[in-house]
Amino acid sequence: MNAKGTTMAPLPRFRRLALDLAALYAAASCVGCAVMNAAMFHPPKPPYGPDLPGLVSMGAPDAPVAGVWSPAPGATRAVLFSHGNAEDLRYVHDRLALLNRLGLSALAWEYPGYGLTPGKPTESTVYAAAETAFRHLVEERGFAPSNIVVCGYSIGSGPACYLAEKHPDVGALLLVAPFKSAVRVVTRVRILPFDPFPNLARVPRTRCPVLVLHGTADTIIPSWHGEAVAAAAGGRGRFVPVPGATHVSVFHAAFADPAASAAIRAFLAHPHAESTESVSHAESAEFAESDSHAESAENAEPRSGGSGAEPPLVGHPPAP
Repeated sequence: MNAKGTTMAPLPRFRRLALDLAALYAAASCVGCAVMNAAMFHPPKPPYGPDLPGLVSMGAPDAPVAGVWSPAPGATRAVLFSHGNAEDLRYVHDRLALLNRLGLSALAWEYPGYGLTPGKPTESTVYAAAETAFRHLVEERGFAPSNIVVCGYSIGSGPACYLAEKHPDVGALLLVAPFKSAVRVVTRVRILPFDPFPNLARVPRTRCPVLVLHGTADTIIPSWHGEAVAAAAGGRGRFVPVPGATHVSVFHAAFADPAASAAIRAFLAHPHAESTESVSHAESAEFAESDSHAESAENAEPRSGGSGAEPPLVGHPPAP
């Protein structure tokens, strides 16, 4: 308002500045989304062929999702496993075998743009593929949701948390080296209007028990991510550190470590129990011997690719 009491029109340059800033923010967000997709997903090349052991095709013929099915004799429960970002179904068999030895069948599924699953990997297409794999376990394999343990490793924690929130009647949620969200691996705080794979926001909205395993020597996704995710589950969550384990070794190291192995066994046997059962020395030694053989083979034949600071090993992904 001027001295004569009349209202002045907003200065055009301020309106223009506001519009320019809004346009710049929108453009930066679009570019940021594209950059995030490129950073999150690294399909190994060349893709595997149709002779991969245990290979199954799920979903509609015009939009198939590849998977590896690893049944355990007489199992009434199954694990739905989501792998890391720089690996594909070639590298899941050893982990599925560890789950089989606990009496659970296991199904690993493939991200769009990876292996024999067509498409482009994005947050939304990954969720759709995860849903296809979940329906396959329920509708084709006959497992009730309450008898399904949703498991995710590294970036696979994203679709795992998504499924556990969308299907609150799942039996349990097992997360290995999860992040708070994909963006927060880099920025620690949310700075963009999008936040891919928001595990920290989703876990409180799940209803099932949650077990989080994280290596204490993980330099790719530090263990405080896993601690925060477990804490977000409240009384349903438990965090189990795996001493000395890195991002690439944590899955096998957890089964070799007596305390972590006991926690895994107790959780998978009785997810709603508050305390873990003990594991015999013989069982711990058996896991340790199996892990030793696996790591020897991995160190003898590293695979190419990966963008993390830790060396890529056969059977394990590089950086998420």
